[in-house]
Amino acid sequence: MKNKLKGVTLLETVIYIGLFSLITIMILNFMLTAQESTTRTMRKSLIHQSKEFLLGHIDSTLNSSTYIDKDSSIFNDENGVLQINISGEDKQYTISDSVIYYDSIAITPSSLSVDGFFLEPIYDGDGEAIGVLITTTLRSNGDSSISEDINFLFTLR
Repeated sequence: MKNKLKGVTLLETVIYIGLFSLITIMILNFMLTAQESTTRTMRKSLIHQSKEFLLGHIDSTLNSSTYIDKDSSIFNDENGVLQINISGEDKQYTISDSVIYYDSIAITPSSLSVDGFFLEPIYDGDGEAIGVLITTTLRSNGDSSISEDINFLFTLR
């Protein structure tokens, strides 16, 4: 009697293992690329959200302030200080260790670096500061190539 059972040859086994390895490498490459893309998108989103929060915070504060204290503020410097008065209380925006503070409370997340806080005053005809042009850059600590510039003019109302 002849044995009609056929098995898998060594060559077929090697081919199957090779194909399986190739497919596995392709799937892993896709997953790593997707993960890197997601991380980059999350960093960009955090910078954008932080920018919008910072702009809204400063705009809201200046809208409720009575005047900008030009004598206590530091203008035209990378480490600017904005001193304002709200209902008789002095409030201050400062930068320290790449973080923007409002009355000693950090308003930018620690996962971002703030590159400079340049303030340029806007004066009316009487020499009173009625606004400020803020120039700064928010940069991701995880990937320094991800950044967003801020150039915004705020005025008292």
